[in-house]
Amino acid sequence: MSAEAKKLAISLADIRSAMTRVREHVHYTPVLQCSYMDALSGYKLYFKCENLQRTGSFKVRGATNMIQKLVSSWQGPGRPIVVTHSSGNHAQAVSLAATRCGVESHIVMPNSCPLVKVKAVEGYGGKVVLCEPTEEVFNHHFDIHF
Repeated sequence: MSAEAKKLAISLADIRSAMTRVREHVHYTPVLQCSYMDALSGYKLYFKCENLQRTGSFKVRGATNMIQKLVSSWQGPGRPIVVTHSSGNHAQAVSLAATRCGVESHIVMPNSCPLVKVKAVEGYGGKVVLCEPTEEVFNHHFDIHF
């Protein structure tokens, strides 16, 4: 394994720490089996039903983990503010995770995304900023350059 890969590698301890951070903020989701799918595939399959999370995807786990880490290490004045650009599950996950962690979130969404997605983000507490569907507009709005 290269030195760069070792820096990026996560350990079992990292996974357990993340589980501890997110446990009270996410739903427990079952692992299910389906004999029909097993027969079709020729393998024993297991399905982790993350579609049963409040936001409909696993992404709330990662968002919660990162925001919890941010909050616990925050050295600045007041509370941190999180910003993301997304029109889907990630937008909803960040919005919900931020709200649950007591952090303000700004979600930049393309003005072409369905209203139901905007309302979902707002329902989870995110402040939606609509933009043209380009990265250039996002960077200009928040004066962020990568």
